[in-house]
Formats: sequence, structure tokens, C-alpha cells
Amino acid sequence: METSAPLAGPSPRADRQIAIWWWPATLLVLSLLAFFPTYFVRFPGFAGTSAKVHFHVVTMLAWVALSIAQPILIQRRRVDLHRQLGRLAYALLPLIAVGFWWVMRDGQLRRKEPELILATAFDAFFFFFLVGMGLLHRRRRAHHGAFMMLSLVPFLNPTLGRLVSPAISVPLQLIVLVSLLVLARRKRRETRPYVVALIAFTGALAALVLVMVAFPGASEALWQALFR
Repeated sequence: METSAPLAGPSPRADRQIAIWWWPATLLVLSLLAFFPTYFVRFPGFAGTSAKVHFHVVTMLAWVALSIAQPILIQRRRVDLHRQLGRLAYALLPLIAVGFWWVMRDGQLRRKEPELILATAFDAFFFFFLVGMGLLHRRRRAHHGAFMMLSLVPFLNPTLGRLVSPAISVPLQLIVLVSLLVLARRKRRETRPYVVALIAFTGALAALVLVMVAFPGASEALWQALFR
């Protein structure tokens, strides 16, 4: 989702690094399966589903679609179109933030689950951190592409939590991050984005666990402050 870069097209090695459209495509399929029983099965009427939930779904699908299109454009050396499409990220990110808040508020008011507030905050932090790093390094192709693809890792948490079990989603995210780092090192690719992502993930997870252990009532207090 690069917005500015040197005029020269990507090198063949950059193509191999960035052309991983299959990853967001696979995540899209998994997400459709995960949310089918609670959302997509209600098509076309979507009885009982609020407009705020629709808004959140649309912004998330738009981000995944962008994540599929951008590496394909790089692979086909359409850097100009890649840049133009990448500018949509700046408009889409605030909408995604609003969607995160709306869907959390909508869900909590329907069914009070204070522990999910911190979990949602964890996913949101990790997503926006990785996207922010990707935009910050938009002129460094290897870093930019890696961070933008890594920004989809937080999507595994709600997806796998519904498909399998919430208990495996966070450990599997950690396994994915470590595996990507090992793979990048073996193939002699740039490893710094994966190291940064792994540090951010473990740091945020440690902070989350610390808050939950040191302040057992933090989730309830936060719920009362936000939704009472």
C-alpha cells in the first residue's frame, strides 16, 4: 500500500518478497467461513444486525481487498497504480478505527463481556502499529511490503477464535510471526520488519497479561467507564 517510492520498478527479488497475495486471499476465505454462522448466513436481510456492524465488516473487507490487490500490482510492475490505490489507506484507516469502536460498543451493549474489551484493544493496537510502520517505511519496498502483509496477522485472532477456539488464536499468531521470521532469515530476506512485529506482539501481550493479573477488575472498570 505504498504511496511514494522511487520511479524505478521493483527488482525481481522485491517481486518475490511482496507478491504474496495468497496470504490475504486465504485469510479472506477463513474469515468468510468464521463469520458465516453469525453474519453472512443472515444475507440478504441481516435480521438483528446493526448498521454499525455492517460498517465494520465493509471496512475490514476493503482492507483485505486492498491487501490482495497491492502485491498483484507490484508483481505486474504497475507501481503507478499501486501508489494511487495506496492513497486509499489514509482515508480507510480512520474508518477502520471508527468501525472497531462501533462494533465493540454495539457488541458490549447487546451482551456484556468486559474481558473482550482488552482483547479488542490488543488486536487494534497491533494492527495500527504494523500499518503505521508500513506507511512510515513506504519508500523501502522490503520493509513496506512486509509490514503491510503482517498487518493482517491480528485478523487471525477473531477468525480462529470463531473457527476453532479463542484459546489457540494468540499462540498461533505467535507461531506465525516466529515462522515468518525464520523463513525470511533462511531465504536471506530483510528480517527487521518481522523482528519489530514480534517484539511489538510479545510486548503488548505481556502488558495485557500484566494488567489482567495485577488489576483483576480492570476489564469491569473499563466497561463501566466506556459503556455505562
